Amino acid sequence: MGATRLLFLCSKNACLSQMAEALAERRADPDVEVVSAGIEAAPIDPIAVRVMQEIGIDISKRRTKALHELSNPDFDVIITLTELAAKNCPVLPGNPERVDWRLPDADVPPRGDEDMYARFITYRNLMTRLIDDFFDRGYLSALAGAKRNALLILNNISEGIVAHDLRRRIFYFNEAAAHITGYPRADVLYKDCHDVFPDGLCGGKCIADADGCVSPHFDFEQREMDITTRSGELRRVRMQIKAMVDTMGEHVGVLASFRDVTREFRLARRVGELHTFSGIIGRDSKMLEIFDLIRDLANIWTAALRAKLAISAVFTR
Repeated sequence: MGATRLLFLCSKNACLSQMAEALAERRADPDVEVVSAGIEAAPIDPIAVRVMQEIGIDISKRRTKALHELSNPDFDVIITLTELAAKNCPVLPGNPERVDWRLPDADVPPRGDEDMYARFITYRNLMTRLIDDFFDRGYLSALAGAKRNALLILNNISEGIVAHDLRRRIFYFNEAAAHITGYPRADVLYKDCHDVFPDGLCGGKCIADADGCVSPHFDFEQREMDITTRSGELRRVRMQIKAMVDTMGEHVGVLASFRDVTREFRLARRVGELHTFSGIIGRDSKMLEIFDLIRDLANIWTAALRAKLAISAVFTR
């Protein structure tokens, strides 16, 4: 089992999240990795540095960073510190457990340096109590354990499960999905689904448009189709696709579960349950083999055509 990874997220990684990171590092066990980030990045506020120096902690040398700059955005627990951070926090890979502290008035501009100093003193003392409570009462281990137990269950079912946000960034991809598609989880997480899978995992019939918008009337769809694995093998899958909505009823992403039915599909064809190919009727096993060959050749031709078009696009830029 690796280190438990804890992220403090603010609107800007300039003061509050840096302060929380330093306070948590003072309390955390060696097997806990503490990180801070902002929806955006900004220079560390010198008043925050001064307030932390008063309790013997130097944050002046810490590098500020935006969330999208993190080399590993896979966390066990996220704590958002402000209302703005909570509203703009994306769904992150692994779907970590999330706590929203919403520190009062943290997004309201201060009235000068004196007001800023007084606020930072208040936030420092409040976050010290919250962080002490978070570690002393076992909240971190409980939340990290809940995430790992959920992963244990989802990684031991036979159906592939993949979920992406409205920008098509994949934030969940279980072991069965990796086995069926041939794509390791590390190569998939937080990447655009269309950049990873040829024609998209949904067979070129994505329910989200180019801007990631899902029709508000969409709820559930089931389809059976062929997908191409990482090695180029065709597999038949039966997929269920469902829109994910938050507590306000807003779309936040798409969840798909799928099962490899390649063997059943081929067996059914060979015993004659499926006997049509583009309007041609055939129950004879030799004819079915010819249909398979035609289908394979068509897929090879399509892949070659895509490659040719991609090369042409490069040289015509």
